[in-house]
Amino acid sequence: MFPCIETADEAAHAVRLTRFPSPDSPDGLRGVAGMVRAAAFGMRRDYLQTANAQIAVIVQIESARGIDEVERIAATPGVDCLFVGPADLAASLGHLGDSRHPDVETAMARVLAAGKQAGVAVGIFATDTAIARQYREAGYRMITLSADVTWLLRATRQALQEVRS
Repeated sequence: MFPCIETADEAAHAVRLTRFPSPDSPDGLRGVAGMVRAAAFGMRRDYLQTANAQIAVIVQIESARGIDEVERIAATPGVDCLFVGPADLAASLGHLGDSRHPDVETAMARVLAAGKQAGVAVGIFATDTAIARQYREAGYRMITLSADVTWLLRATRQALQEVRS
């Protein structure tokens, strides 16, 4: 996942960073390291031959400039997912702390439309299951549901509530 991608050139560079130099990706810039988890620490002999086709390139769209270029970013060969950052997008659009502002929602709809037009998945972060369901119905195909620290906090609060009652 690449943060704050604002142009098609930046998206293309992100793709290059994920590709090993090979006949199908002669401009690939990915460093060759066989002793990594993805290669089963050297046990997957075909890793260097198959990795380019198996990696997902996710670019975050979280600025006004990124919105202005989102159709070109979505059409960049090798980009698999546009991931919306509503909080950062709100700040960039002049609505710090208000990710539900109509300008932000309009921008998010533009990202969804660009992804659909280009055949690229669009993702977003949801804070709870109700919001995740709304996003799914809106057309988001990759939804990150909360964060580990949020789940731990919820479980801790629930446990404390049970102990105190």
